[in-house]
This record gives sequence, C-alpha cells and structure tokens, in this order.
Amino acid sequence: NQPTSQPANQPTNQPASQPPFLASLRLASPRLAEQSSISTVCPRERASQQVLLYSLSKYCSMLRPALLVLVAPLALQVHGFAPASLQSRRRRAVLSSVRTTAPQSEAPPSEHVPLTHTALEPAAMAQAARDTRDSWSTRRTVRFYDSDQVPPLSVIEDCIASAGTAPSGAHKQPWTFVVVQDPDMKAKIRTLVEAEEKVNYETRMAEKWKQDLEHMMSAIHNGGGDITKPYLTEAPYLVLVFSQPYGLDRETGEKIDHYYVAQSVGIAVGMFTAALHEASLCSLVSTPMGSESEVKQMLHRPVNEKLFCLMPVGHPASDATVPKVNCHEHEHEPHVTCSGTQFTSLVPWL
Repeated sequence: NQPTSQPANQPTNQPASQPPFLASLRLASPRLAEQSSISTVCPRERASQQVLLYSLSKYCSMLRPALLVLVAPLALQVHGFAPASLQSRRRRAVLSSVRTTAPQSEAPPSEHVPLTHTALEPAAMAQAARDTRDSWSTRRTVRFYDSDQVPPLSVIEDCIASAGTAPSGAHKQPWTFVVVQDPDMKAKIRTLVEAEEKVNYETRMAEKWKQDLEHMMSAIHNGGGDITKPYLTEAPYLVLVFSQPYGLDRETGEKIDHYYVAQSVGIAVGMFTAALHEASLCSLVSTPMGSESEVKQMLHRPVNEKLFCLMPVGHPASDATVPKVNCHEHEHEPHVTCSGTQFTSLVPWL
C-alpha cells in the first residue's frame, strides 16, 4: 500500500484545536481500521476524505451546538432499541479485574502468559446468567429465510471468529468454515442435497427416524411427497463447516495429528450458532448425508477436510414458522412459549 500524502498546508500531527467529537469519529469505528488491508478505497480517495475532515475541524466550534441537538435524540433512540440484555450488561458491577502474576521462582514456561480475568459481583453474575438463559431460550432452528434482507458479511466473519475461540484438542482447531454467497453455487448444492435426501428417505433412514422428523419437516416436504430444501437457496449465506481429521503442513505436506476432532468441531459449531443468535440472525444445523464428498469436491476442499455440517444463515422470512415442540417446565424456570418465534433485530451502530 502507498502511504497517504498529507496536504501541503497541513502539519503531520493532528491539530491541537481539533474538537474531541471529531477525533472520536476517526476512532469510533475500529472495524474500519481492521479491514483497511482489504478496503477497496484507493489512497487518493482516502486522502480527499482526510482533507474534508480537517476542513470541517475549522468550523466545529460553530457546529457543535447544532450537532449536539441532532445527535442526542439519535443516541437516545439507539439506546432505547438496544435489547434489554445488552443494556443490563452495561450496568453490571465488576467485582474485580485481575491479571495473574507468579513469583520469579515459580514463573511458568515461556509458552505461558499471565491470565487476565474480570469477575462480576454475585448479583451481577446471577443477572448475567439469567440474561444469557433468557436470550438463548428464544433461539429456534429456522427453515424459511428472507432472501432480500442480506446481513453484512463482516457480521458472519465476526461470528466465525467467535466460534474460533472454542476449545479444541491440543489447541489444533481442526475446523474450516466456508461461506457461500454465490446463487449458482447455492443452487448446485441444493440440487445435490435434495437428490441425496430422497435416497435417504427411501433406503438409508429407518421408519422410526422418519416418524420422529415428520412433524418438523411437514412444512417443506409437502406431506412427504416431495423432498425440498428451499432454505439452501433462500438464505443469503450457506456456511459449510469442515472438520480436519488431520492437518497438513503447508510447506512439506506432512500429516499433523489432530485430537478429539468431532468434539472440538461440535463445540465450535455450537458457539457459532450462539454467536449468530446474539447477532439476531437465524440458522439451521443440517447434515447433508450422502452428499458430503460431492459437496467437498464442488468447493475444492483439500483432502484432509470432511464436511461436518451445512448451515443456512440469515434473517427469518416474514411468514416463517417453526415446529411446535413440548417444553419441559420447572418451577425455577420461566415459561417459554415454543409454539411461535420471537426475533429481535439489533439497531446497526453508525
């Protein structure tokens, strides 16, 4: 990348007279800084943006009262639309924030670093647990998606990054997340998966299995006459998770041992599902039995990867339905309505 040139009449450092709110505009979006390496904005365009910002700084003192009048109601509106769980998290009292230390004589090996941990007060801890329980209890598997409402790809990437923090055997992280947006590729995957699913119903699946699925799949299988999976093309994203039974050295091609692969990938998928729900997105964890090898070849995946699951991701359709399931209620748990869905869309931060 070529460094952005500063205007000739502008000092290199930021002017001392620049108002705080203008400086915060440049720092309030760390995502832009993180994505600078893949940004499509050319250096000349970026330089013109900086000239505009510095020009605005000369008139900030005059515009500050008007901006406060305009921004304050917007801030209140955004705060009002934020989910209750997020608002409560901001109010949680911190009991302690510690960074562990060890005496020099007992210092851990160089491969270890001190742990940084923040503990909540007991009341805040209990509230955090309740908030998580209440939020996650509204998660449902969705098979009907709004194809016109496309979430930003950066949101999917952040949810995958959250899944990547999952524990794994010997920290080998034996998984690969593949995101498919191309309509033609999604259509090919749907055709393949539907054909194999028909074979599953005819020869591979026991009658008891089909009976257990009947009430869940009746809305898309047309009473069992046709095997259809519209969500594979309606959802804006298909996320295919591949496990890695073993790794491959990038330079030598030698095999690298992986441990507890199924458990590790399963935990990562669960955390990915939870992250999507926290971002107000819906998903379906499906296993395209019989089509794993062909899907792998279609996506040109390496020999050491195996398709673990396929997940459509997006916003629910306006007429989406979910199967009615029986809830096991306990005295200490709140009543959860399982006959319908409840979705809360977060207000995008500007």
